[in-house]
Amino acid sequence: MTIRGVVHREFTPRRVERFEPALREMAGRLADRIRPGEPFDLWTVFARPYAARVAATLVGIPEEDADRAADWAFDLARAFFPFMSPDLVARAERSAVEIQAYMQRLLDERREEPRDDLVSMLVTPEVAGLEATAKGVATGVYQLLAHGQLGRIADDPSLAPTAVLEVLRMAPPAQHVARLAGDEMVCQDVQLHAGQVASANISAACRDPRRYADPDVLDVARTAGKQLYFGAGAHYCLGANLAKVGLAIAFETLAARFPGLALAGDGDDGDVRWDYEGFAGVVHLTCTV
Repeated sequence: MTIRGVVHREFTPRRVERFEPALREMAGRLADRIRPGEPFDLWTVFARPYAARVAATLVGIPEEDADRAADWAFDLARAFFPFMSPDLVARAERSAVEIQAYMQRLLDERREEPRDDLVSMLVTPEVAGLEATAKGVATGVYQLLAHGQLGRIADDPSLAPTAVLEVLRMAPPAQHVARLAGDEMVCQDVQLHAGQVASANISAACRDPRRYADPDVLDVARTAGKQLYFGAGAHYCLGANLAKVGLAIAFETLAARFPGLALAGDGDDGDVRWDYEGFAGVVHLTCTV
């Protein structure tokens, strides 16, 4: 069996359920950091550390090392995208060396004392998706607040899972997907030659009015149907089920604890900063409660 086949079994909905208590506990502890009346950056206080702990829990990295592992993961994630500055290349190379040494020590420990985690199953770390999850939390909260939808989750927590699908549709972290044409072909009336790369715009597809009614309206109760932003077939995201559960718990926790959560700063959009290096999404969001 391939490594993907082994890992796939750990990401089925039934297996992912075992992480829910830990994720809820993590979300709660991070929410405790938020002080009413004091503006705060949701990315720094909640989104990034939450994603780091979700990934660390799955992989088997101790929570005290989660933030350090997140730094490595963010640097390494850039290597999966086509454009990297010399600084990003240097950081990725340095992080590759550091995480390899760290994981080797962790693997040696797991050989002595196996646990119920991926490190104990495999001889490779699974850090992909950490950046997408962090940006998914921050971007999702921004979308929910900007469209006045967080209160609906506070009133009805059962809407959290569909809210996840809807915010990912509105602002997918992976906005394009590239595929190599192996043969001469015509796709959607476009001639592709063997060896050419075609890049499909996921953002546009997620707002296709032929597929979604009122595509620019965010509705947390929308039945989105088949999802595009997790890929498909052999390229379907392994961590999709965990990501959906993790995001739902984050939105549900914030809505329950802070129903008055609001954007801070000037203008309708508040104080928000987007990043499009690697996965696309919000990396700074000033809020108040």
